Amino acid sequence: MSEQKMANMFEEALASIGLAISDVREKVVEEGWFGRAVTDGQSAPESAPAPEASSAFDQALAEILKEATAADRSRNTPEPGDGMER
Repeated sequence: MSEQKMANMFEEALASIGLAISDVREKVVEEGWFGRAVTDGQSAPESAPAPEASSAFDQALAEILKEATAADRSRNTPEPGDGMER
């Protein structure tokens, strides 16, 4: 079998699997929950990629939150014997 024919068969198989997943979602989930198909054959929406956490603003914000959390923990930590006797 030629490489091109194998690639075409693979693409067709993936397309068929995608259609099967959409059909199952429509029949099982949508009709089960809503009593009818609500997407009308539309594909699922793509999720947005996660934002980069490497910007200077994000790093500064993370440092501020880390310091504030540490300060809050030290302020709210009771000292031994500070009204905690039994």
